Amino acid sequence: RVPIHDFITGPGRTTLADDEILTAIECVALPGYGGSFEKVGHRRSLVISTICLAAMVKLDASGRNFEDVRLCIGGIGPVPD
Repeated sequence: RVPIHDFITGPGRTTLADDEILTAIECVALPGYGGSFEKVGHRRSLVISTICLAAMVKLDASGRNFEDVRLCIGGIGPVPD
């Protein structure tokens, strides 16, 4: 197990050795949150994205106000930060 910020070392580079294979990615679930992910590229048929955005939102007890909002932007830097 390796934290993502240690695993990705640069564009197209990881700490994965030639004789290793990635078998799983573990993510911690956050109860009470809803989320969404959007990938934006030049054309739908291209795998490469211009930018990616993930959002998670938790509402307060009334269900009308944000209690917590988390945003993550990808594809804009050489490594996760």
